[in-house]
Amino acid sequence: MKQLIIASTAVLALSACGEAEPSLEPLDETAIPESETDLAGEVKDADPRFADTAWEWQSAEATIVTTNLDAAGTYRTAGAGELLDQGRWQVKDDRLCFDSELLDDEPGCFLAKKFYPLDVGETWETENDDGETARFTRVAYQPIAFIPAG
Repeated sequence: MKQLIIASTAVLALSACGEAEPSLEPLDETAIPESETDLAGEVKDADPRFADTAWEWQSAEATIVTTNLDAAGTYRTAGAGELLDQGRWQVKDDRLCFDSELLDDEPGCFLAKKFYPLDVGETWETENDDGETARFTRVAYQPIAFIPAG
């Protein structure tokens, strides 16, 4: 009985305020355009061949590291239980390029002209801008937390 009185009082209070009843129609999801920017407002230009993929490789220090390439155009590299690098990635002029937020290096690029989508466990062999051979093995994609540079 108390619930009925409270509910009736709430309906009367809303109608007294002149508020209309809420619409019970489902939202039309197609009415919301897909954004072409990421959360930081930067244009998404991620190549679908690399978006939401993860790659394992060996660093110059012989540490096995994993680099995740997110669909929003961000990447993160982790190894030995810590975040080693992060920044933006894009494919430009048939080159997969990385622009670090944490390292002072110039953006590094790898030839991507002959790249084709690989399954987990397959290896992509390519060259960097210095002509050095690099090998990346596709691994299961698992997001790594993005830490804003600051």
